[in-house]
Amino acid sequence: MDKEDKGIPAFSSLVRAYTKPPADFCFIQVWELPDDEISPLGFKNLEYLNSEVSSINKLHKQVVWTSQACLEFEDLQPVPLPTKGPFLNNNYLFYEFMSAFREATLAGINGLFHSSFSVLRSSLELFMFHYWWRKKCDNSDEFDEYYSWLRGERKTSTLSSVIKDNYKNTFMPKSAKKENDLRGVYEMLCSYVHKPLIEEAITTLRGSDSLQLSSNVLKYWSEIMLEVSMCMLDYAIHFNPQSLFPEKLYK
Repeated sequence: MDKEDKGIPAFSSLVRAYTKPPADFCFIQVWELPDDEISPLGFKNLEYLNSEVSSINKLHKQVVWTSQACLEFEDLQPVPLPTKGPFLNNNYLFYEFMSAFREATLAGINGLFHSSFSVLRSSLELFMFHYWWRKKCDNSDEFDEYYSWLRGERKTSTLSSVIKDNYKNTFMPKSAKKENDLRGVYEMLCSYVHKPLIEEAITTLRGSDSLQLSSNVLKYWSEIMLEVSMCMLDYAIHFNPQSLFPEKLYK
């Protein structure tokens, strides 16, 4: 029976295993991007980013592997059982974050940087709210408050309060991205959604208002992508430290 005829959504699952990091690993492998999702300009951008002679090839590889590392935490999302009430959508925000993160990456690859920064901001918000609600649900026998919010029946805290709560009483290494780093990159993303300053505007960096390959814009976009993904990765490790010890899962 054709699933599409019945309106049943189709989902896919992918598992990879490596004995050593592949040298040609790129966004196409991370996000399983088919050719029909990538524009002609997108292929040119990818060719430039993946070129060993590119000045930002090393930066690009950092973004690729950090993005992949963030996705690995999908396997660490639990399905806790409350004493009563619903629980199957408990990790909805994390999966919505992954969808938005993929969309932000694809938009940037295709040269739609304003759209990329806008969706990247949404993915960061989804990520922060996911772990905020995780904390609240982990300390509760019922998830009624979360599901009331999920159904639009109640308001929730502001993102600023959520970030503050998430980083309260955290003990992270000096090298890790912390609350000030996350707030800083979030403010930069907000600038693109509202009114970017002239020196950070895409048209200024590109020197044109037309879509074309621009090493300046790709470098700036990659730097923002890396900062966002590092903030998320460091926080995810803080929340799930067992990820650093896959052979010894500490309770």
